[in-house]
Amino acid sequence: MGAGRFGSGCTVPYATYVFSGIPAGEYVVSIRVPDIDGLTTNAEYSGPSMSLSLDQSAHRGSWVDLPTVRTSDVDGDAMIGITMQQRYDEHSGDTGCAIRDERIAFAAIRITKV
Repeated sequence: MGAGRFGSGCTVPYATYVFSGIPAGEYVVSIRVPDIDGLTTNAEYSGPSMSLSLDQSAHRGSWVDLPTVRTSDVDGDAMIGITMQQRYDEHSGDTGCAIRDERIAFAAIRITKV
């Protein structure tokens, strides 16, 4: 793996959540970080016109709002896709990633029309 889209280091895709058939407009997207040990300090969230790096270990057991996203109406159907991935440091002089002993997780995701 080469440099990830969020800067230096590798990114490892983990999950993508898609909300479709929703009205066009602005939405607040929130994720619930589970209250478990060993969560990552390098979770990356991306969606339409937004990205956020989050230290999940600092937000155990809470809801975290991601940046507001805007959808456009396409034949009466709008869609929001949120991807979560983990960023790792690259091995120097190697093509692999330095995997840390950290978990990446979220138990729920919600969207709220603004």
